[in-house]
Amino acid sequence: MGDGAAVIFYEAGKKAVLVTVKRIDEEAKAEGEGELMIKVEKSFIAKEYGKSGVPVCHFLRGYCAGIGEALTNQERDAEEVKCVACGDDHCEFAIKMVE
Repeated sequence: MGDGAAVIFYEAGKKAVLVTVKRIDEEAKAEGEGELMIKVEKSFIAKEYGKSGVPVCHFLRGYCAGIGEALTNQERDAEEVKCVACGDDHCEFAIKMVE
């Protein structure tokens, strides 16, 4: 596939983030300010990790915190409150302001 595939995947990833941020921003405005929750139904990280006693999707946690910061222009932190690796049916992240 060569260099052309790299460009396609790069642009697809960039577009996916922009679409995600726009959708989350619209939903957050409709619901008002406060804590933002992001649900991930098929975490590739949890699937590959297997069973765990603690949440394991650290990349997605950081990704979600970054989305929160991009939406608000304020430092945010994310906590994984549900994780497939822990037996939950999906992963869920709570994004909060850093105090």
